[in-house]
Amino acid sequence: AVANLTRRCLNLNGKKRPNMREVSKELERIRDSQLHVQNEEDEDTIEINFRDSWNDLLTDSSSSITTTSSSHRTL
Repeated sequence: AVANLTRRCLNLNGKKRPNMREVSKELERIRDSQLHVQNEEDEDTIEINFRDSWNDLLTDSSSSITTTSSSHRTL
């Protein structure tokens, strides 16, 4: 997207080049779309890490729950 915008800006025919307002809007659109994609990737990473941790906990054969009972003597 940035390369296409750059190519349009470098057009030798001035009438075919975008004005500064168009360039600004296009750059904002590109930035916003990249932020949206980054946020989705972050959410996916968190979900995967959580899921992997949960699966590790469930399949870990060395983990066990031990309960002990204690007796108290009353004097």
